[in-house]
Amino acid sequence: MFVFFLALVLALHYVLSRTSFGKSMYAVGGNMEAARRAGVDVKAVLTLGSALICTLGSALICWRRLTNLQPQSRLSKVALKPWS
Repeated sequence: MFVFFLALVLALHYVLSRTSFGKSMYAVGGNMEAARRAGVDVKAVLTLGSALICTLGSALICWRRLTNLQPQSRLSKVALKPWS
């Protein structure tokens, strides 16, 4: 689990510090009006950033919920029902 989060942190650090998307995210986070005047598509950056956070959060919640289930637990039948 620690290795997964370390890899995720390193990947996000690379994306935010080395790509134009990351620099746009920092610009929008600092001052939306200045970023808009500098030519950054603020709506696209906000939409993509929100989608990224929602995807990562939901993947984490699903992963944690499915890995903590015991085979004999009552919750395992309920939690796995939509996927079976």
